[in-house]
Amino acid sequence: MADKGKIIFIKDGDGGIINDPKSGIDYAFAQAYHKELCLNVNDRVKFDILIPKGVATPVAVNVERITASP
Repeated sequence: MADKGKIIFIKDGDGGIINDPKSGIDYAFAQAYHKELCLNVNDRVKFDILIPKGVATPVAVNVERITASP
């Protein structure tokens, strides 16, 4: 099941930072073509959490903008 959060920062390259309001944790994300996917600061998004092998910090993957109202 995907988590939901809000984009709080976007880097010029290929990703940014998402805040998960349930846990209060900020996750880094790398999303190719984030501009083409219309991902912007303050957008509500859904994402999956991945802990890469050999890395202790989880990251957000499969970031997708939520377009419907709650």
